[in-house]
Amino acid sequence: MISSFFRNIKMKIQDMKTISQLCLGAEQYAQQYGENKPGAEHFLLASLDLQDGSAQKVLAKLGVNHIDVKEALKAQHNSVLASMGVESEVMNLASDMPKDTNPSIALYDTKPSGQMVMKKLYENNKMRKTPLKSIHVIEVVLSMQYGTAIRVLQNIGVDLEALKKVTRAECY
Repeated sequence: MISSFFRNIKMKIQDMKTISQLCLGAEQYAQQYGENKPGAEHFLLASLDLQDGSAQKVLAKLGVNHIDVKEALKAQHNSVLASMGVESEVMNLASDMPKDTNPSIALYDTKPSGQMVMKKLYENNKMRKTPLKSIHVIEVVLSMQYGTAIRVLQNIGVDLEALKKVTRAECY
């Protein structure tokens, strides 16, 4: 009984470290794209950088490289800018942003899609008896019907149903 108690504490501490890395990574990606707050797409990219590698592994099973996802988001971003008549090469969005991400003192602030990612990660993790991994971010993103993160995956030809199936198999 005592050993399971300490195991749970150790897992929670590891989960906090993972969440910290995920949030910092998402903030850095948001800043890179000239945005103040991270959204689900930034959490998706940040999950691909986490050390456990489970998100990259599940995408690789479908023939998708993490670099493809990052390039697809850049293309999606440039397409939106172009639709507004702005050339992405002319507009260096990240130039005025600080190079280091400093977490705010206030509660963690994200776009609504980022809030959804964090809320669902928390809810899903309450039921899980395993540490939080990058694949769990993929699982949450796939639960969303719409948004930039889903469009990015679709734009690079990811079969979302196949990815859901592979993700479920790896998560459970």
